[in-house]
Amino acid sequence: VQSGQARMVLVMRSMVQRPQARYGRAGGFAEIPQIDLLEPFGVVSPATMFAPLFMRYLHETGTPREALADIALCFRDNAQYNPRAVTFGQALDRDTYLRSRWIAEPLRLLDCCQESDGACALLVTTAERASALRQAPVRVLAAQQGGNAGWHAGGMGTHTMPAAQYGGGNSAQLADALYRAAGLAPSDISFAQIYDHFSPAVLISLEDFGFCARGEAARF
Repeated sequence: VQSGQARMVLVMRSMVQRPQARYGRAGGFAEIPQIDLLEPFGVVSPATMFAPLFMRYLHETGTPREALADIALCFRDNAQYNPRAVTFGQALDRDTYLRSRWIAEPLRLLDCCQESDGACALLVTTAERASALRQAPVRVLAAQQGGNAGWHAGGMGTHTMPAAQYGGGNSAQLADALYRAAGLAPSDISFAQIYDHFSPAVLISLEDFGFCARGEAARF
């Protein structure tokens, strides 16, 4: 749209996981070169692959594990405001969280996101065209994709990221590029949507995107 090649573009995404690779099942990681070094130790799912990275983060920052409960409770509470949410009407309390079984320490069952089939679409057009529409337009200031140098597949199998970055996230360089492209700073942001695939990842993302310093996400 910005280049003038189109006046309107429909951005669409749908996701329907195949039954043989649903959450809770091993599979789909055969393409990872180091999988033969992981499978003998039971590292065959995203939870078991990310768990060592998250344990390192908790150790290095001194973040209490109770902070993971805070994340899980916060996200479940958010779902109670959306009648279409999968867990709408299923409030979560701290005792229930703490009773949920271990999956891969420090991850309990309720630290792992639910996989949900779904779809969404976003119509992108010019500012001039948007100004004539009934709905108030939302301006897209920037979009970025990428990761830190040397990260490779990171927690999803290889664990070959630089040692200094182990126990951290893969978004710091991406965040810097995004802020520069948008002409904004973290202090300009009043609303953020962060993917909660695992509770510790939310804490790490808050730090990577500059909302607080390393190790301060739990207090934040």
